[in-house]
Amino acid sequence: MNFSLNDPSTKKCFSKNFSLFKSRFPNLASIIDEKKAYDYAINGATQLEFVESKNGELTATYQKKALHSLYNVKRESLSLAQNEKCSKNETTIFFSYGLGYSALEFAKNNPEKRLLIIESDLPFAFLPFLTTDLSDLFSHKKLILLFGLNFEEIIGFFENQQIEQYNLLRNPTQTLHNQLYFDQLEELLERNKKKIQINNNTLQKFGKLWCRNVFKNFAMANKMSGVENLKDKFKGQRAIVLAAGPSLAQILPLLKKIQEKCIVICVDTALKHVIKAGIIPDFTILMDSQYWNSRHLDFTETQDTVLISESSVHHSVFRHKWKNIFLCDSQYPLGKIIEKDASYGKLGSGGSVATCSWDFARFIGCNTIFMAGLDLGYSENQTHIKGSTFETKALFESD
Repeated sequence: MNFSLNDPSTKKCFSKNFSLFKSRFPNLASIIDEKKAYDYAINGATQLEFVESKNGELTATYQKKALHSLYNVKRESLSLAQNEKCSKNETTIFFSYGLGYSALEFAKNNPEKRLLIIESDLPFAFLPFLTTDLSDLFSHKKLILLFGLNFEEIIGFFENQQIEQYNLLRNPTQTLHNQLYFDQLEELLERNKKKIQINNNTLQKFGKLWCRNVFKNFAMANKMSGVENLKDKFKGQRAIVLAAGPSLAQILPLLKKIQEKCIVICVDTALKHVIKAGIIPDFTILMDSQYWNSRHLDFTETQDTVLISESSVHHSVFRHKWKNIFLCDSQYPLGKIIEKDASYGKLGSGGSVATCSWDFARFIGCNTIFMAGLDLGYSENQTHIKGSTFETKALFESD
């Protein structure tokens, strides 16, 4: 099979495919016109050497490595499209797609499965438009193209669409043009999958507790204001987030001077130490729903600090006297359902309440955020500052 970039049939093939692309993804096509896309495709094609496979089909090599089988392209593509993992998972992801053969066969053989094609470089995204009739690909009802996106946009898309289980197809030669990008993306997707699994395990473990707390707090929560009322109220100011790691002890003597220049945001575990040092935090963040977490407030004067919390924390938290209480949207399933029509304001969450505290500082408009006491490294074999609630309890109960 002879192939030439100068052949009129090549331009005709591209125009047909771009027309299908434009019809299927009008918003994407509005960003890039046909001429620009064609120039990208030519750029990608000039980096390849086009060859004929043993059975006469067009294929190509990149840096002398084959993008597709050099013997039977169709059989190789069909084999990939019909593998067991593709049939088991609702979603299959292609990291790049060469000349489009494998993705095309997948589309033909799996009309009800979701098909994602991720390509970092536009020259390789539009390359198959020159060589392959992609009619069956663009007629696939669940085709999604993620072209030229950064990692944050891709991970955000996966979280927004709640894509948890998938089959990843990656031909090493087809991703060779940007190997680092695809290596890092694969690692990030795997990490995101583990995070989802951890969240699911957490839900299974604490689900009943969250439900119980939400019901007990329901009447009180309905009377409370949302953090939405504080959005950008401190725009342009500095903030310091105080966590309860061992190094907090080094910061405490400096806090009075720091407080003159910063909004002080304190996580619940650090509150007792900060108040003992003679500092009243502007805001205290408490998000953990467990009873023992509420015990960090024992024998602590809280009436001069503002509590930022959510509706599934232990009900005793709201019995303390606070300067004011603002709730954020619940991070847990039942709370999300109850609050569906009455949003308090969303704060980001993570593996630590300090994550939420940082996002709160950003939410209220602070543009410089300092973190203190966030060791994360078991400094001197300690998890928290000396005198923390859990350490005191352990010492009290020991013999």
